[in-house]
Amino acid sequence: MKLVIDLKVLSRGEGRTQVELILILLDQGVTIYFGGGTSHIGSVVYGEPYRRDDGSFGCTLSMINPLKHKEYLIATEMCKKVVTTTGKPAAVIGGIHVDDATPEEIKTITENANALTTSIIEYLVGKHGRKKE
Repeated sequence: MKLVIDLKVLSRGEGRTQVELILILLDQGVTIYFGGGTSHIGSVVYGEPYRRDDGSFGCTLSMINPLKHKEYLIATEMCKKVVTTTGKPAAVIGGIHVDDATPEEIKTITENANALTTSIIEYLVGKHGRKKE
């Protein structure tokens, strides 16, 4: 038995606005951790796929989010995209903490995280194809 089917580590940006991501593919799901600055568990989002009438996948989400943590904004979108693309359940854990981040740094961090989301979707589609049926 093999616990992890595939593991990929990605990074985008540098310095205070760098975001790193670990993608873990399991037999029956996807686990993602993204972080930057001081790494920690800030938000946890779990997505479960369901089949829509048109055959595409929708996603129901559950979230754990401590007060004042904004990682859920990134984690929710990342989770939705992974689940609706792969048709597999996903858990996304995010933890980004940069002391006294400016609005411009926050914007750049968000852009970096969004770019990583695009990269993992492309990777998942290339490796496993988009689930249609």
